[in-house]
Amino acid sequence: MLSHIVLITTKDKNNADKLLDGLETLRVIPHISMHFGKPVPSDRAVVDSNYTVGIAILFENQAALDFYANHPVHIKFMEDYLVDVSVKVYDFE
Repeated sequence: MLSHIVLITTKDKNNADKLLDGLETLRVIPHISMHFGKPVPSDRAVVDSNYTVGIAILFENQAALDFYANHPVHIKFMEDYLVDVSVKVYDFE
């Protein structure tokens, strides 16, 4: 099992809803379990909520992650929504 964590930061935090709408388009890609949303405010010092939208996707294996990464719907999402943003990606087993 692989976890694919993505944190997207936009210059304008009001763009979160646009990003969330775009992320909905990824649900048509088969064989993924995906959760995404806005950061939860926290007073805990260890919680970093300095991003606009977070995404967590689970994959069965590296081949499934590669399939997702190269899927035309994912590529279109990146072209349409990941312009002029900061993206951090964390993958782990």
